[in-house]
Amino acid sequence: LAASCASFEEWRGSTRLFQSENKAPQRKDNVVSLMPHLQARRQWSSMSFGDHLDDILKDGGPGRLRTLRTCKPEEVRKIDPHVLEHVLLHLVQRRLPFLQIVTSRGLMQSHYGTLDFANVEDGLLFLHSGHSMMVLDLDAIAHVYSVMRCDAGVDVPMLEIYDTMDRCIAVLACDVDEQRTPLNQWRDIITSLPSALNVIV
Repeated sequence: LAASCASFEEWRGSTRLFQSENKAPQRKDNVVSLMPHLQARRQWSSMSFGDHLDDILKDGGPGRLRTLRTCKPEEVRKIDPHVLEHVLLHLVQRRLPFLQIVTSRGLMQSHYGTLDFANVEDGLLFLHSGHSMMVLDLDAIAHVYSVMRCDAGVDVPMLEIYDTMDRCIAVLACDVDEQRTPLNQWRDIITSLPSALNVIV
Protein backbone atom coordinates (compact mmCIF):
# COMPACT_ATOMS: atom_id res chain seq x y z
CA LEU A 1 0.00 0.00 0.00
CA ALA A 2 2.79 2.48 0.92
CA ALA A 3 4.73 1.77 -2.32
CA SER A 4 1.72 2.69 -4.48
CA CYS A 5 1.23 6.12 -2.83
CA ALA A 6 2.97 9.22 -4.20
CA SER A 7 3.14 11.09 -0.89
CA PHE A 8 2.83 10.71 2.87
CA GLU A 9 -0.52 12.53 2.83
CA GLU A 10 -1.87 10.11 0.23
CA TRP A 11 -0.59 7.16 2.25
CA ARG A 12 -2.19 8.46 5.46
CA GLY A 13 -5.50 8.97 3.67
CA SER A 14 -5.36 5.44 2.25
CA THR A 15 -4.67 3.86 5.64
CA ARG A 16 -7.51 5.84 7.20
CA LEU A 17 -9.87 4.50 4.54
CA PHE A 18 -8.56 0.97 5.12
CA GLN A 19 -9.12 1.26 8.87
CA SER A 20 -12.64 2.60 8.46
CA GLU A 21 -13.60 -0.22 6.11
CA ASN A 22 -12.35 -2.84 8.59
CA LYS A 23 -13.76 -1.19 11.68
CA ALA A 24 -16.23 -3.32 13.62
CA PRO A 25 -19.81 -2.04 13.21
CA GLN A 26 -21.20 -0.16 16.18
CA ARG A 27 -24.20 -1.67 17.92
CA LYS A 28 -27.30 0.46 17.56
CA ASP A 29 -29.22 1.49 20.64
CA ASN A 30 -32.45 0.01 19.29
CA VAL A 31 -30.96 -3.45 18.70
CA VAL A 32 -31.95 -5.83 21.50
CA SER A 33 -30.37 -9.20 22.13
CA LEU A 34 -32.71 -12.15 21.75
CA MET A 35 -30.89 -14.20 24.36
CA PRO A 36 -33.03 -13.08 27.37
CA HIS A 37 -36.18 -13.86 25.40
CA LEU A 38 -34.91 -17.24 24.25
CA GLN A 39 -33.97 -18.02 27.85
CA ALA A 40 -37.47 -17.04 29.00
CA ARG A 41 -38.96 -19.30 26.35
CA ARG A 42 -36.93 -22.26 27.60
CA GLN A 43 -38.23 -21.65 31.16
CA TRP A 44 -41.83 -21.06 30.06
CA SER A 45 -43.32 -24.25 31.48
CA SER A 46 -41.95 -23.53 34.95
CA MET A 47 -43.05 -19.87 35.12
CA SER A 48 -45.70 -18.95 37.69
CA PHE A 49 -48.46 -16.40 37.18
CA GLY A 50 -46.33 -13.91 39.12
CA ASP A 51 -43.37 -14.55 36.81
CA HIS A 52 -45.49 -13.74 33.78
CA LEU A 53 -46.73 -10.52 35.35
CA ASP A 54 -43.20 -9.60 36.39
CA ASP A 55 -42.14 -9.88 32.74
CA ILE A 56 -44.65 -7.14 31.91
CA LEU A 57 -43.68 -4.95 34.87
CA LYS A 58 -40.01 -4.83 33.85
CA ASP A 59 -40.52 -2.39 30.97
CA GLY A 60 -44.25 -2.06 30.55
CA GLY A 61 -44.59 -4.64 27.79
CA PRO A 62 -42.14 -4.30 24.83
CA GLY A 63 -39.71 -6.88 26.21
CA ARG A 64 -42.54 -9.24 27.10
CA LEU A 65 -43.99 -8.90 23.60
CA ARG A 66 -40.67 -9.83 22.02
CA THR A 67 -40.66 -12.97 24.18
CA LEU A 68 -44.20 -13.88 23.13
CA ARG A 69 -43.18 -13.72 19.49
CA THR A 70 -40.52 -16.40 20.05
CA CYS A 71 -42.77 -18.87 21.90
CA LYS A 72 -44.29 -22.08 20.58
CA PRO A 73 -47.81 -21.97 19.05
CA GLU A 74 -49.19 -24.17 21.82
CA GLU A 75 -47.92 -21.65 24.40
CA VAL A 76 -48.78 -18.35 22.72
CA ARG A 77 -51.31 -17.53 20.01
CA LYS A 78 -52.05 -14.16 18.46
CA ILE A 79 -55.77 -13.33 18.54
CA ASP A 80 -57.72 -11.11 16.17
CA PRO A 81 -58.02 -7.88 18.24
CA HIS A 82 -61.42 -7.08 16.72
CA VAL A 83 -63.05 -9.92 18.66
CA LEU A 84 -62.06 -8.55 22.08
CA GLU A 85 -65.16 -6.38 22.40
CA HIS A 86 -67.43 -9.35 21.63
CA VAL A 87 -65.56 -11.55 24.12
CA LEU A 88 -66.09 -9.08 26.94
CA LEU A 89 -69.76 -8.59 26.06
CA HIS A 90 -70.12 -12.38 26.08
CA LEU A 91 -68.54 -12.51 29.55
CA VAL A 92 -71.23 -10.09 30.73
CA GLN A 93 -73.93 -12.48 29.54
CA ARG A 94 -72.22 -15.54 31.04
CA ARG A 95 -71.60 -13.82 34.40
CA LEU A 96 -68.19 -15.48 34.45
CA PRO A 97 -65.80 -14.08 37.11
CA PHE A 98 -62.25 -13.26 36.01
CA LEU A 99 -59.27 -11.04 36.80
CA GLN A 100 -58.99 -7.63 35.15
CA ILE A 101 -55.42 -6.35 35.49
CA VAL A 102 -54.41 -2.89 34.31
CA THR A 103 -50.69 -2.66 33.71
CA SER A 104 -48.01 -0.02 33.37
CA ARG A 105 -44.26 0.05 33.82
CA GLY A 106 -43.66 -0.85 37.47
CA LEU A 107 -47.35 -0.75 38.39
CA MET A 108 -50.35 -3.08 38.26
CA GLN A 109 -53.86 -2.80 39.58
CA SER A 110 -56.27 -5.73 39.57
CA HIS A 111 -59.93 -6.42 40.16
CA TYR A 112 -61.64 -9.80 40.40
CA GLY A 113 -65.32 -10.35 39.75
CA THR A 114 -68.06 -10.66 37.18
CA LEU A 115 -68.97 -7.92 34.71
CA ASP A 116 -72.35 -6.41 35.56
CA PHE A 117 -72.69 -4.65 32.22
CA ALA A 118 -70.64 -3.14 29.42
CA ASN A 119 -71.27 -0.36 26.92
CA VAL A 120 -69.40 1.27 24.04
CA GLU A 121 -69.27 5.05 23.56
CA ASP A 122 -67.07 6.85 21.02
CA GLY A 123 -64.72 3.89 20.63
CA LEU A 124 -64.37 3.38 24.37
CA LEU A 125 -65.50 0.13 25.99
CA PHE A 126 -66.74 0.66 29.55
CA LEU A 127 -66.67 -2.43 31.77
CA HIS A 128 -68.61 -2.20 35.03
CA SER A 129 -68.03 -4.65 37.86
CA GLY A 130 -69.42 -3.76 41.27
CA HIS A 131 -67.91 -0.43 42.30
CA SER A 132 -65.08 -0.85 39.80
CA MET A 133 -64.98 0.42 36.22
CA MET A 134 -62.41 -0.37 33.53
CA VAL A 135 -62.27 1.54 30.24
CA LEU A 136 -60.58 0.23 27.09
CA ASP A 137 -59.82 2.44 24.09
CA LEU A 138 -60.64 -0.01 21.29
CA ASP A 139 -58.78 2.08 18.70
CA ALA A 140 -55.56 1.86 20.74
CA ILE A 141 -55.50 -1.95 20.79
CA ALA A 142 -52.98 -3.34 18.30
CA HIS A 143 -52.16 -6.83 19.58
CA VAL A 144 -54.00 -9.42 21.64
CA TYR A 145 -52.29 -12.65 22.66
CA SER A 146 -53.68 -15.79 24.24
CA VAL A 147 -50.94 -16.94 26.61
CA MET A 148 -51.04 -20.39 28.17
CA ARG A 149 -49.62 -20.51 31.67
CA CYS A 150 -49.26 -23.49 33.97
CA ASP A 151 -50.54 -22.74 37.47
CA ALA A 152 -50.70 -25.41 40.18
CA GLY A 153 -50.38 -28.06 37.47
CA VAL A 154 -53.31 -26.63 35.50
CA ASP A 155 -53.01 -25.05 32.04
CA VAL A 156 -54.78 -21.69 32.16
CA PRO A 157 -55.03 -19.29 29.19
CA MET A 158 -54.94 -15.55 29.73
CA LEU A 159 -55.32 -12.62 27.35
CA GLU A 160 -52.60 -9.96 27.09
CA ILE A 161 -53.57 -6.71 25.35
CA TYR A 162 -50.99 -4.36 23.78
CA ASP A 163 -51.14 -0.96 22.09
CA THR A 164 -49.40 0.29 18.93
CA MET A 165 -46.23 1.09 20.92
CA ASP A 166 -46.04 -2.51 22.25
CA ARG A 167 -47.06 -1.42 25.75
CA CYS A 168 -49.25 -3.81 27.70
CA ILE A 169 -52.62 -2.22 28.36
CA ALA A 170 -54.28 -5.00 30.33
CA VAL A 171 -54.27 -8.68 31.21
CA LEU A 172 -57.47 -10.72 31.50
CA ALA A 173 -57.12 -13.99 33.38
CA CYS A 174 -58.97 -16.66 35.31
CA ASP A 175 -58.24 -17.38 38.96
CA VAL A 176 -57.21 -21.02 39.32
CA ASP A 177 -58.34 -21.01 42.95
CA GLU A 178 -61.93 -20.77 41.77
CA GLN A 179 -64.12 -23.79 41.10
CA ARG A 180 -63.18 -25.96 38.13
CA THR A 181 -66.42 -25.16 36.25
CA PRO A 182 -65.61 -21.41 35.77
CA LEU A 183 -62.05 -22.38 34.81
CA ASN A 184 -63.27 -24.81 32.16
CA GLN A 185 -65.71 -22.24 30.81
CA TRP A 186 -62.96 -19.62 30.66
CA ARG A 187 -60.62 -22.03 28.86
CA ASP A 188 -63.32 -22.94 26.32
CA ILE A 189 -63.98 -19.27 25.53
CA ILE A 190 -60.33 -18.27 25.10
CA THR A 191 -59.28 -21.33 23.09
CA SER A 192 -62.21 -20.80 20.69
CA LEU A 193 -61.12 -17.28 19.71
CA PRO A 194 -59.98 -16.85 16.09
CA SER A 195 -56.30 -16.31 15.43
CA ALA A 196 -55.06 -13.11 13.81
CA LEU A 197 -54.17 -13.43 10.14
CA ASN A 198 -50.85 -11.55 10.51
CA VAL A 199 -49.44 -13.93 13.10
CA ILE A 200 -45.84 -12.75 12.64
CA VAL A 201 -46.27 -9.14 13.79
